[in-house]
Amino acid sequence: MKKTKRKAKIKMVEVARSFSFKKNLGNYEMADFFCSAKKEVKESEAEATSEALYQFARAEVIKSINLFMAEGKEPKPEPKKEVPSRTRAERADMFQETREGAMRGVADEEN
Repeated sequence: MKKTKRKAKIKMVEVARSFSFKKNLGNYEMADFFCSAKKEVKESEAEATSEALYQFARAEVIKSINLFMAEGKEPKPEPKKEVPSRTRAERADMFQETREGAMRGVADEEN
């Protein structure tokens, strides 16, 4: 009788890692940078591969951020608008006008 050797099945796993970074651009705008990488490896190599994929994804995101910033996408601050200063009496008059207008609206609704 001839003996045959059985090959042990090597368990393979899929390792996926990602990295994300959000940058506030001001004026309610965001820039979102994201990278994901995955690889099928032997189960015994999963931990080392996980760290390598994470470092890869992180490096890619950082490259994208640097490119984004170099292209001048960083928002420039808006010039401040000159707001005319008002005296206390002018502010009181504005408040009174607003209040009277609101009261007229209430009176109109009641009729």
